Amino acid sequence: MLFEALAHGVEPEFLSARLERHDGRCWWYQLAAKYEAYRPAIYQAANHYGGTSYDYPGLIKNLFSYVFVDVERLFCSEYVYASGIDAGLPVEFGLIAPRPDDLLSLGWWVKEGVELDG
Repeated sequence: MLFEALAHGVEPEFLSARLERHDGRCWWYQLAAKYEAYRPAIYQAANHYGGTSYDYPGLIKNLFSYVFVDVERLFCSEYVYASGIDAGLPVEFGLIAPRPDDLLSLGWWVKEGVELDG
């Protein structure tokens, strides 16, 4: 399953279905082995935010400076981070929402991604 924060809100979808419609490149980063035991909690946390609206104001503000996580509305990296916090993963940013390019620095995933065929 894939969970995404999209323009109309957070929703689950099968990864295979999303890749069929995706026009571009996509990489999958495996969860780091030391966090494998967190997988059920991550799934539960990510699923909990299903239907949450998209955080357009936070996304725009995030272009100029970091913003605090607002679980009432979520943009993509904010959603990933909020789910990780709820699952009990170690956090570096406190309640500051990381930007997409900050996510790998959290150490939650392996360093090298695998490109998926669309």
